[in-house]
Amino acid sequence: MSGRTQGERKLSRPATNASVSDGLGAQVGQLARRSVVRTLRQPAQFVPALIFPLFLLAVNSGGLKDATNLPGFPTDSYIT
Repeated sequence: MSGRTQGERKLSRPATNASVSDGLGAQVGQLARRSVVRTLRQPAQFVPALIFPLFLLAVNSGGLKDATNLPGFPTDSYIT
């Protein structure tokens, strides 16, 4: 007998960092490819994804302009 009781399994070795990062890279690549293909097939989805953050930036930068006058604020413009 090998010292194991009936029903126990031998555990496999844990994955190494190289194999984990390879798998992660492949998954990220597939997700990026899927996103690019979706954008190319539905170009109308690209416009709102670009316009909405720019609109929020315009609203926030206008409202937070006075924050640049605070002592110690690192720049003269909220956008930069």
